[in-house]
Amino acid sequence: MTRVILAPQRPLWSASAHARLPAALYGSMLKHLKRVVVQFNPADKTAAAARELLARVSTSTAKLSNPKCQVDYKVDEDLAQSFVELHFNNDEVQKLMTADVSAKDIQRIIELKSQELEIQTVFKEVGANCGHTVKPQMH
Repeated sequence: MTRVILAPQRPLWSASAHARLPAALYGSMLKHLKRVVVQFNPADKTAAAARELLARVSTSTAKLSNPKCQVDYKVDEDLAQSFVELHFNNDEVQKLMTADVSAKDIQRIIELKSQELEIQTVFKEVGANCGHTVKPQMH
């Protein structure tokens, strides 16, 4: 299942800003991801979030958080809209059009989904340990 998420227009994230962020902010961002696909047109001014996210997920710190996460990218001068696809460990796929979001927004989406997956894991473990099946209601 692929969802296209459109968000209100926001100021673009600086492509060099990740160098000023502490590694802890994106050190575990790949933990719950199987694959990240980034595609952008290098001449497109609205592709800044795609380029920034690619820089973040390509750091050695991010790669150490999940060495099995596959990071694919394509730079295509004919591409009309830049996008990022996030493939989570639970097989959910989120497609984000990067003209509409910042890299910080994408990172926050990853963090929120990761927290949801962590909670689901805890519920499953608790249910297994007490002999009950716990089915969390996530919205």
